[in-house]
Amino acid sequence: MKLRLLILVISFNQIIFAELDKHDIYWEITKAPYREKPQQKLDINNIYISHDFKLKEDVPPIHNIYFVVWNVLDIYTTHQAINVGGYAREANPLFPNKPSVNTLVTRKFLISSFFYSQKTFEDKRLLKFWNLVGTCAVLQNLYVMHQHGDFL
Repeated sequence: MKLRLLILVISFNQIIFAELDKHDIYWEITKAPYREKPQQKLDINNIYISHDFKLKEDVPPIHNIYFVVWNVLDIYTTHQAINVGGYAREANPLFPNKPSVNTLVTRKFLISSFFYSQKTFEDKRLLKFWNLVGTCAVLQNLYVMHQHGDFL
């Protein structure tokens, strides 16, 4: 029995290694143009990103900071419950059921940019409303995590 198993393993390894040693024509076709013309390096010294965000003075900055904090907490708790724990799904209809961290960050950024374009950060009552909605979302995530033993 052991001899048969040994022969089977050896023959299986020879088949696998024979497949790995074959010439990969697809690799040669796709890599061929790049051998002749190397790509230019990206010069990060010439990149400039404008960050001229001006917020009205009558809205206390703590509300803007709180907006960022609950968004970060929402991304973290959503990722923990969905992708790490695997026991939850996204309830927000603007997101897929199981979004990746990249999807969460990108869509949160786009939604925040939309809020900024609509002057949400200049209206204290509206900003407080969205902070309340976001806080409820984070608390819901923490509650779901607590039910499954991930939080407290």
